[in-house]
Amino acid sequence: MSKNKSSLASKIYRRTRLFIFKDLGLEPKFLRFYETYRQGKKYKDSLTKGGTLSSDNIDKEEPIYYPDYTVTDINVYIAQIPNQGAGIGHQIANYNCGLHLALKYGLGHAYVPFVDKDWDRFLGFGQNELTVKDLKRQGYKVKKMPSISIMGNDMLDAIVAYYKQSGQKVILLTQIDEFYAKQYGVIPYIKRKFEEADARKDDEKLLGEHADALLHKNSSKGVDSVSEQVNDNNHKLEGVDFINIAVHIRRGDINSGQVSGDKQLTMRWLSNEYYEKVLDQVVSKLKDKKINLFIFSQGDKKDYESYEKYGQVYYCLDMPPMESFIRMVRADILITSKSSFSYKPALLSDGIRICPKGFWHGYPDDEKWIVAEEDGEIRLKT
Repeated sequence: MSKNKSSLASKIYRRTRLFIFKDLGLEPKFLRFYETYRQGKKYKDSLTKGGTLSSDNIDKEEPIYYPDYTVTDINVYIAQIPNQGAGIGHQIANYNCGLHLALKYGLGHAYVPFVDKDWDRFLGFGQNELTVKDLKRQGYKVKKMPSISIMGNDMLDAIVAYYKQSGQKVILLTQIDEFYAKQYGVIPYIKRKFEEADARKDDEKLLGEHADALLHKNSSKGVDSVSEQVNDNNHKLEGVDFINIAVHIRRGDINSGQVSGDKQLTMRWLSNEYYEKVLDQVVSKLKDKKINLFIFSQGDKKDYESYEKYGQVYYCLDMPPMESFIRMVRADILITSKSSFSYKPALLSDGIRICPKGFWHGYPDDEKWIVAEEDGEIRLKT
């Protein structure tokens, strides 16, 4: 099946399932159709009175450990299939959720490749990992689970506990699009995978004419110095010749929301005034340093000419997604939008991230993560 047909089939399946189970409210009635649910409930009910399971919600922040997933002496693996009908930011969120659950419960993580082979190689998350297909060849059986939001976290605890003690070799497969808000919990693992990927040797080619600047090939990078300066603790940016700032201004699909009033679109909107207010505050902290400003958006150059007051502007309008992604990862400062497409580079970045309040994924309490209010006001640490 071609990539386009596979993506279309995934969208049709997802929307049909959403209508049947969510809109009609029928999913709770189908829980017992899942073997995993029946076994988990039976195991939970069999516990002696007063017995407890290790209940914890899906958003536990810190993973238990970072295991070597190439080992084969784990009897229970878990996986979440990336939503083939969604954008790459959304698909990475799916991957992160499956990884988070594996780390949280001390399970193996069964890798499911991204449908786009170029993105799969670029991200490198599957490099040296066992896939669902690998495990099936070793005798593991796939066991589908109901929606966690419907059956509850306590039942997920029971399902995991049952299969871990059963000795069965299984892969627990979650539903598509299980939600994991605090995605920064998996940063150490995905950053290591990304930086160790074979595809990193191609980054300079992807960066093209921007490679020298973004890789600081002829200048001190000074990311920690930038962080201290932006956070207003009077550190001098000695030896740092210029600062690369990437700004993701989401437009395109959400522009229509300004006319239609569609809440799903208006909730993602941030005005040019928002971005300029953020930039005013950041640039004022960088004193007289040269600014290279990379603008990632859609539309015409004239829509963004007001940003030229901040420094040298590189208009990355309608740039191919992978080329945009790597530039955002390598920037010294990344100003994200309410979009998974810039949030995921933020997870992989070593730089400062300035992110909008009210986004549906969380931000860690870290000096390199700064949250801007809805009007663009940022409260810098002192």
